Amino acid sequence: MWELFRRYFSEYFNAKSKDIKRCVYIKVKGESVANLSKDLERYLSSKNIRPLRFVEPECYIVTELGNSLYGSDPVIGVIEIEGELSRVLYLFSGKEELDFKLENSKITKFVFEIMKKEGLAYLLKLICQRKIGVKRHEHRSGITFLFSLLIGLASSWFFKADEYLDYLLLTLAITTFVVLVTLVIDYPFSLLKFRGVRVVEDSERMKVLRDKIKRIKR
Repeated sequence: MWELFRRYFSEYFNAKSKDIKRCVYIKVKGESVANLSKDLERYLSSKNIRPLRFVEPECYIVTELGNSLYGSDPVIGVIEIEGELSRVLYLFSGKEELDFKLENSKITKFVFEIMKKEGLAYLLKLICQRKIGVKRHEHRSGITFLFSLLIGLASSWFFKADEYLDYLLLTLAITTFVVLVTLVIDYPFSLLKFRGVRVVEDSERMKVLRDKIKRIKR
């Protein structure tokens, strides 16, 4: 009986995990969009990738055509090249995530897990509307982690055993404040989960940050 139960749920969750897509959004900033586009297209060609290309993209078209990529391939790629005066967007799907460098450019990478097709459409709309990849988002992991650390430090500083109620109220006030500030800083990431999109944190960057904080506390 237990073996049948285990096998059933194992197959169920395996099927669910296969339905989850991974969307990698790479934002490239540089002075010459034309030169960066040539270098990028040369790189994509070497990987046998033929992307959809949008110059000064219309969000409705990007969303509609991007939705067609929600198929059998596990990874959906979105690469944006942005200059001072122009902008180019590339969409494609594939089997693996890309990792590349372009000269004279700054590259920022965001990774998302897409639970449903509607979530991909919403994410592409936000990307097209320039609501993802703004400066504060580049450091969102560190800011969120530091705010959560603030709760613990403030609680330990003000804690007194004979004033437990005051301590509890203070902790609740600090927690509420931190949550509200984090939601504002994290927008629109804080709403993506309700659309079937999960933000995948940059674990390597977070590991470096935690190690620095541990050294400071010592």
